[in-house]
This record gives sequence, C-alpha cells and structure tokens, in this order.
Amino acid sequence: MIGMISSPLKGHFVWISLVLLTACGLQAESTVADEMAIQSTRQLVTEVYQRGSVRVIVTLDVEGGVGADVQAIDKAQQALLADLSLFRVSKIKQYRSLPVLVLVVDPAALGYLLASPRVTAVNADAIARPISHLPGGDTQGRSNVYGIQ
Repeated sequence: MIGMISSPLKGHFVWISLVLLTACGLQAESTVADEMAIQSTRQLVTEVYQRGSVRVIVTLDVEGGVGADVQAIDKAQQALLADLSLFRVSKIKQYRSLPVLVLVVDPAALGYLLASPRVTAVNADAIARPISHLPGGDTQGRSNVYGIQ
C-alpha cells in the first residue's frame, strides 16, 4: 500500500505509522482507556490523511499541570509553537491559564505532536456526544444524576 502513496506523503505515512506503533505500545495487558486512546489516535490519523488537515486540542506537559502558573504555560506554548514552525499549522486558540492549544495541523505536524515529549495528549477537536451510560442517564440524551446530557 505504501507504494501507492505519492512520494511526499510516503515519508509522512511511514513516520506516523511508526509513531503510532511506538506510542500505542502493543501491550498484552492494556486497559479500556488505553484501547480508547489507541482507537482515537487511529481515527485522528485516518482523518488527517483523508482531509489533509485536522483540528486538534493539544495538552502540553507543563510542571504543575492545570495548576501551573501563567508564565510556565506561556513558555511551554511558545516552545511548542516554535517547534511547529517547520510544519503547516494554524493556531486557533491559545489559553493563558491552561496548558492547551487548539490547532489545525497537517499529517506531518500531527506526527510530530504525537511523538513530542512536550505534549501529553492530542485529541480531535469535535463536539462531544451525550454520556448516557452514567447512572441515571438514558439513551435519549436527557440529564443524569450528574447533570450531564
């Protein structure tokens, strides 16, 4: 199948495939959360190759996490954006008080983000579906005991 991919995309395809195999780690004992993360990453990679770009929410590895100070968050965001200057990336949203960026990325940039030690998570920026499997929820999307629809 790789032989059928055009030259510029072939390198990106191989690189992202290797990143997925490494990042997802084919472990014998994986949790449900691991399986969901693997599936989400696969869908994200498929989407970026189908569309040419994809909108993602990138969570940065910042000491202190969500409770980090504004300067540490800004420094981490600027460092990642500088790294991404080599790729086709559009910044959509940069939060001052959260270690999060919302970006539109091409396949190569997505591969870089998935492998970057500066990043703790890359998720598709999409509308979430109602959670009806929580106690008190129903399949019609009405509120449950947690007030989540």
